[in-house]
Amino acid sequence: MKKSIITIVLLFVFVLSYGQIKMHPSGQVSIQTTNTTDGVQIAPSGQTNFKPNLTGSFDILNHTIAQAQLVKIWNVTLEGINPNTQFYVTGLGNAYAHGHYTISYNGGGGVTKGSYPIENASKLLSKLNGYYYDDNEFEGFKPDFIDNPNVQPEAIEGLMKDLEINKALGLSSDDLETVLPEAVRHDPDGRVYINYSAIVPVLVEAFKEQQQTIEALQQEIAELKNGEKGLYGIDAHEITRNALFQNVPNPTNSSTTIDCYLDSNVAKAIIAVYDLNGLQLKEYPVYNQGKNTITIRANDFKPGMYMYSLLVDGKLIDTKRMVITSK
Repeated sequence: MKKSIITIVLLFVFVLSYGQIKMHPSGQVSIQTTNTTDGVQIAPSGQTNFKPNLTGSFDILNHTIAQAQLVKIWNVTLEGINPNTQFYVTGLGNAYAHGHYTISYNGGGGVTKGSYPIENASKLLSKLNGYYYDDNEFEGFKPDFIDNPNVQPEAIEGLMKDLEINKALGLSSDDLETVLPEAVRHDPDGRVYINYSAIVPVLVEAFKEQQQTIEALQQEIAELKNGEKGLYGIDAHEITRNALFQNVPNPTNSSTTIDCYLDSNVAKAIIAVYDLNGLQLKEYPVYNQGKNTITIRANDFKPGMYMYSLLVDGKLIDTKRMVITSK
C-alpha cells in the first residue's frame, strides 16, 4: 500500500516538474505550460481559456457543456481586438459572428485559382424553390434563464420571442444537388448541409442578366415613345416597302391610332375599315411617303370587331383586326 502511495506521489511530482500542470500563487491552474497565458488556463472563478496547438487534422479541440440553455458556451476573440469582434455559440446551439468573411479565390491575398463565368444564372435560380420548414425544436421547452445571472435582463424578451418562432426558411437540398451541387456538402453520418454563401455569386450574375434585359426593354420603350421605332421594334428609317401595323390601343373605347409606311412610288393609298361581312364602313386617305399615322374615334363605330386594310394603288397590302368596346 505504501509503495503505491509513494509511486503516485513521485508520478505527480514528475508531472509538475515537467510543467504539465502548475498551480500559481493566484490560484490559477496551467495545463501543458508553466506560464499563465499559453496552453489551458483555469482561473479561480472557473473560467477557462486556451490557445490550442496547430495540428494537421480537424479533431475536436475542446468540448464544453453549458449549464444554462442560453449562456454563451464558446467564445472566440483575437488578442488586442475589440471584444465585440467575436464568434460565439449559445447553449441552444445558435451561432453568432460579428463579421463573416469567405476566402477569396482570385488573388488579392487569397487562393489563386482558375475562374469560370457563371452562365444562365437566372435559369439556374428559376429551378430552385424556397420553403418554410416546421421547426419544433423548442416545443415544450422550459427555459431556466430568467433567473440566470449570465443572461442580461433586457435580452430575455427577445430570447422568448425567438423561442416562439416555429418555422424556418430554407432551400431544398435535393434541388440544390441537381442545380448547384457546389453549394451542398455531406458529412460522414449522411447529413446534408447547404452553403448559402455559395449561392450569392449566382444571385449576382442573375441580377446582372435581368438588368440587361430591363435596360434593353427600357431602350425599346423610349424609342417607341420618341417615334424612332414603329410597332414591333421596326426602325422607321429602315422601312423600304409598304407596311401596315396593329392599331394601339386594341381594344379601345375612345380612340386608337394606326401606323403605316409608304414607299416612294405610291400614287394613292387608303386605310379602309370593314365589318366582318366585308362591307366597307370608312375610308382614311394616306398621303405621305414614309411613316403615316391616322386616328380612329371609337364613337364612329358600334362596339364590335372590325377589319382594316391598307390599299396602295388599288392593291391590298395587309389586313388587321380592331376591337371597339363600349364605354
